[in-house]
Amino acid sequence: MLTTPKSIRNSLLAAAVALLAGPALTACMTDASAPTDESMFPAEDGWEALAEGVFERTLHDGTVQLRALGHEGLAWALPEIEAHGARLAATAERDPSAENIEALAAHEEMLAGVRRALDVSSKQQASGFTTLTGCNVDYGVNANAYPKNAGSNASASAHYSNTCSLIGSAYAYVQVAVGSSYRAETCGTINGSNVSCSVFETLSGTSDCTGYATAVVYDHNNAGFFASDSNSDCGQIEPPDPCDLYSLRGCDLDPPEM
Repeated sequence: MLTTPKSIRNSLLAAAVALLAGPALTACMTDASAPTDESMFPAEDGWEALAEGVFERTLHDGTVQLRALGHEGLAWALPEIEAHGARLAATAERDPSAENIEALAAHEEMLAGVRRALDVSSKQQASGFTTLTGCNVDYGVNANAYPKNAGSNASASAHYSNTCSLIGSAYAYVQVAVGSSYRAETCGTINGSNVSCSVFETLSGTSDCTGYATAVVYDHNNAGFFASDSNSDCGQIEPPDPCDLYSLRGCDLDPPEM
């Protein structure tokens, strides 16, 4: 059984207190609905539907991409999000640095928020929504983990905005490792009516390269989107198309630096 050090427990307690002081979720439904069009993930591009709102594909370089959207997709992805937290907890126990403890606390905040949003959304689906007209919601996520010329890259981003002061949350995390070297970066969980976060890491080397990227955005109106990429190759691969961004507003990222 994993025993969490006292310093880590204190950090998680602080995150929990911050959550309790966070904005309350209210019951309403906007004009915009979650982007559930399966045409976003065509089979000819290698996407396979795993469940309602859940799609996966493996690229030629071995990168495994997973995308889950809407209430059903985010609920399906919850075990994936929890597994990511277990890995962060194991890392923090091996190396209880400030960065690792902060990454774990940030994930716990995001996980609690996703669970709360799914619970509220489920209750709304059962009891009905109060329609909020004239409200447009825009949100999206991007995650890329891919090899560089002798090394590994990972980038992730999430954004959320609306025109009616609803509260959404965005989270992004990346991790790269080459041999015994390791780097990770997170922007934590950012809450608000117009929020975004973006992170990028890179390492050079010729063996034992791994990369992982994940991003989550959510609110209580079924605006849920989860993305993850994982790769374990060291080689010369073209960087991903920066416009490969599943969003209602299209491409808004610059190409990652090589």
